Amino acid sequence: MSTPETTRSKTALYLSLAALGAIVAVVSIWMLLRSNDSDTAQSMAKGVLQGGAVGMAAALFAIWRALRRPDTAKAGDRIAAGMADERDRSVWRRSTSILGTAALPLCGAAAVATGLGAPVDAVMAILLWTQLVLLVATVAVIDRRS
Repeated sequence: MSTPETTRSKTALYLSLAALGAIVAVVSIWMLLRSNDSDTAQSMAKGVLQGGAVGMAAALFAIWRALRRPDTAKAGDRIAAGMADERDRSVWRRSTSILGTAALPLCGAAAVATGLGAPVDAVMAILLWTQLVLLVATVAVIDRRS
């Protein structure tokens, strides 16, 4: 069974609403953290604002690529834009299953490292970035091979 086609205007409307919701969420969290007087909350507020801006910019770039030229867009672009077909969904499903399989030993290693005295913030940052890189790499490899 093939995926039903969605019109570009309907997709653009949904993506615009999603982008607006993401902006509202990031700014709301930033304002909530900014209202606290502690240095930790101030640092978290800066991180939320910067990370949210980078994440939204990357997502908007992928969506723009998928909407501008759907035939030359990569699977990750079409997945981000909500224009994925059966093959793209299969790539996503296989990639996330590999990530889920790898997450258990990665989290176990993080727990051991924390237990041995490694700084928690460094361990969590390494865990987060490792999983993100693994997801991007598996989507790219599976997309290329299938």
